[in-house]
Amino acid sequence: LEAARADLASIRATSEALLRDIYGSEPVVYDPSAWSSYIMTTSLEENVVLVQGSEAGYSLAVAGQQGDARYAAFGFNLLVSFANGEQADYRASFERLLAWQLGGSADSDVPESASVGLVSIGWDHGTVAGWLEAEYPGWQLSTCDDAATFSECLVAQDLVVVGAQGAAEDAEALATAVDEALSGGVALIFVHTETWATSARASSPRSAPVSC
Repeated sequence: LEAARADLASIRATSEALLRDIYGSEPVVYDPSAWSSYIMTTSLEENVVLVQGSEAGYSLAVAGQQGDARYAAFGFNLLVSFANGEQADYRASFERLLAWQLGGSADSDVPESASVGLVSIGWDHGTVAGWLEAEYPGWQLSTCDDAATFSECLVAQDLVVVGAQGAAEDAEALATAVDEALSGGVALIFVHTETWATSARASSPRSAPVSC
């Protein structure tokens, strides 16, 4: 029992430290929209709840680290929301989250150059790509939607942005590719792109202990 209490205290301390790094002393202002899904957290040890969604414990956004890979997951397409001029109050927090994912410290600057792969974003691919290009002009974007080259494309990136749209029969191949990318230390952002609907790809980042 004492060991369990010590473990929980350690987990809580780690979570609080990351939340302080990302949010500081500022209030968290996050509008999930009417279409946000919950992010199902399956590992207290690896995940930190970024935005709590209900008293039952479901979260709207989480972050975590697995080996050298740092990941975040959002229950709706936050990047499209940014592109539409929304979520202004969350923009600085997201910047610090990106800095942590790509550099290990929320106090560092987001790298001016990075290789970024987009996969399964679906009908909002152009909007997401356009926003990233405008905000981070030094980043090199790649589209990684060809199932035959999922792994080759994803492991070559510094950051992968994963959505939930695409053929169900390719979900296993995507899961394997995400596995390999995370094992190689590639940062990952999952954005749920299926409104309230579920899809085989929404749970494909199986190495990151989260699902939608």
